[in-house]
Amino acid sequence: MSRSHSRTTPAAVAAGLLLAACADRVPLAPDASLATSSATPSATPSATPSAQRLTPTTQTTRYLVGVEPGARLPAPVLAAAGGRLVDSIPAGDVLVIEGATNPAALQVEGVRFVEAAFETTLDAQREASSTLPESEGAVAPGTPIGVPPWSTSGMQWEMKNVKADEVWALTQGGAGARVCIVDSGVDANHQELAGRVALRANFVQSPAAEAGPGVIGDGNGHGSHVAGTVAAGGVVMQGVAPRATILGARALGNNNSGFEDWIIRAMDWCGDNGAHVINMSLGGIRYRGLTNLVTAPRAYQEAVARQTSRGVVVVVSAGNSNLRLPNPGGALRVVPSEVEGAITVGATGPVTRVGTFLLNLVPTTLPFAPPRWDPFDARQVWQGPDGKAFYSNFGTSVEIFAPGGRGGIPLTYPHFRVNNVFQGDVRDNVYSLCSGGTSQNGVTNASGGPSATAGSCLNQPNRYVAYAGTSMAAPIVSGAAAVLYAELGAVRSVANRERVTRCLLTTTDNIGPAETFGGGRLNVRRALDALRAGEC
Repeated sequence: MSRSHSRTTPAAVAAGLLLAACADRVPLAPDASLATSSATPSATPSATPSAQRLTPTTQTTRYLVGVEPGARLPAPVLAAAGGRLVDSIPAGDVLVIEGATNPAALQVEGVRFVEAAFETTLDAQREASSTLPESEGAVAPGTPIGVPPWSTSGMQWEMKNVKADEVWALTQGGAGARVCIVDSGVDANHQELAGRVALRANFVQSPAAEAGPGVIGDGNGHGSHVAGTVAAGGVVMQGVAPRATILGARALGNNNSGFEDWIIRAMDWCGDNGAHVINMSLGGIRYRGLTNLVTAPRAYQEAVARQTSRGVVVVVSAGNSNLRLPNPGGALRVVPSEVEGAITVGATGPVTRVGTFLLNLVPTTLPFAPPRWDPFDARQVWQGPDGKAFYSNFGTSVEIFAPGGRGGIPLTYPHFRVNNVFQGDVRDNVYSLCSGGTSQNGVTNASGGPSATAGSCLNQPNRYVAYAGTSMAAPIVSGAAAVLYAELGAVRSVANRERVTRCLLTTTDNIGPAETFGGGRLNVRRALDALRAGEC
């Protein structure tokens, strides 16, 4: 099932975005003298490292100003706007203006666009496994002898669902392909990523404790979880592309927030450092009417275009607001997922059986206690893994779906309460890496499944945690893109990007109408077979 990448362009406006990643080099910024005063002679994008970073203030006074190449923003214009230059995106000829109380004054000759730069936040739900009672003492890393890893025990239902498990033995697991995680950071010390995190860099500018080139870990946990789904090496769990190389671009802070200019500069860093795939499990909503300066996310549009023109596959989560995309009437726009050129990923989740149904022709009424947890056992309470996750955005603007997990369903949600008894399991969500830079609780491997007790992940390289969200679905597609790119010799080009994208989007499984499920659900095996057969 396939569809085009065309997008409607409603008069979209303000917004907030979601998630980012980590990295090793100082991002480019304007000269410090330009970043401290609105009385500078002029402002122009600069590649000079800044000695001073300003703390962002409010969403409504931070703006991205796209200028013509070589154009300058005179000091009187900045003064009239009431703002000051705090940063720039040199690759896109974009200035970042902070404190502008009269942004209309920025629209002068040589300015291509002015748009509000909104703050971003995380887009995932943490599940109960992260808050279980702590176990005593350290747990030895790895999988004990005789205990099956989750990749073979049935725990990783999401990999079986998209047939990634069939591809592991048929390929080199994405070896040679680079996947850049633009997120909250990546824990390079986790046992599943050992030796395969090539570079990390930090694009977070505030608070001061989180700014600077040395802050490249993951103090939030989201980015490491995403990275594990892409490329976990199989010690306990296995990512879609278990031999791919990870780049970490940290663009959101430990408190889940960051600005879109941080994310865009992270994207440029990914492309500069050889990424074949960029994963952005982040997003936000721009509402019509919040400002008259923004009709489309130009800065994001140009950022995605810069990367796709290099041959980079850009994968973005669709968002967790249960919104139809495109939005009827164009009242809002989700960015960057609705940006032309990005692959937008929605989330599927388990659908629980309700009421009375036939099991081997015998009427059976829930609740029903199966002998063991197995999402592919017909006796389970699952109707199947291909329901639309209740939180996921959906519709014809969503190119592809992938497993994102059940999510934290409200207790009144009808598909998960039968005869007033809760149905489902934390394992209905997506397990991946628990960052050793966080104090959240995570589990280890016990008998091929999660341990009964959890312990702090802090400084531990062997713990795992369950999340749910479109943030968890996107890296499954990114991992598949890495596998296909590696099949093409990991040679980055526009032609190869187009071929990888075509193979992903034209080989999906039809799991329902396009009005809900967009382009269908990912099937990694079919995409691989089609690529090898020259069918896409």
